[in-house]
Amino acid sequence: MENNNIYLIQYIRHIVNNCNKTKRNIVELVEYKQDAVAKITDTLSLLDKLIDHPNDTICVFRKTIESTNLELAKFSLRTMLNGTIAAIRVIDEDKKIELREKIGNDIYDIITGDRFRIRAVLTQLVGSAIMHSTNSKVRVSIDFLPPKNEQSNSKDRILKFVVHSVGAGISKNKLQEMNSELKNPHLIKHQALDSGLEFIKHLTYEMKGSIKIDSKEGHYTKFLVSIPIQISNLNSQH
Repeated sequence: MENNNIYLIQYIRHIVNNCNKTKRNIVELVEYKQDAVAKITDTLSLLDKLIDHPNDTICVFRKTIESTNLELAKFSLRTMLNGTIAAIRVIDEDKKIELREKIGNDIYDIITGDRFRIRAVLTQLVGSAIMHSTNSKVRVSIDFLPPKNEQSNSKDRILKFVVHSVGAGISKNKLQEMNSELKNPHLIKHQALDSGLEFIKHLTYEMKGSIKIDSKEGHYTKFLVSIPIQISNLNSQH
């Protein structure tokens, strides 16, 4: 059921993106075909209805995830990553997105955490990176960091996702506003963040994690998420 939900969310986003692209193409056409304005207006109206429906569906799925209690359980990090990347590749096949994943050498495979939320965060991060990419190349890096809490036990680790895309980047002022909103766990209304990043922020804070964005205008955008997890006795360190 979990895999189907993630896959459906990605498929719906794919439809929405294609509809928005079609709308932009039609608007450009108006400049050259003034006599077709009436028909184009009707088409835009229909496209808006198509877009509204999947957007509503995405909201339902988000509310479902947000209303579900945290479920900490052991799972394979590599299997989760491979499944997520494979699903995204299928959805964005027509865009020829080049997804590259990099896993650190000292990665433990079996970890304890909320697999559903971690996968949802990763999926949304890659989706945001794809939208910011201009050369259709997105890189996903995963690593472990030591816990910040001195009272933590030997199994505690920080799972770090870095999703990198080459593209137009984000202006300095906009980036500052976005990171300011990402740092505030009590903020209800967001002005700088889109709904996707709001969703990622919500899930990340539910797992007592953190999120920030690093970007250079005209060059790249990086999404960085850190989530506390525990390693398992079943692991053998690589």
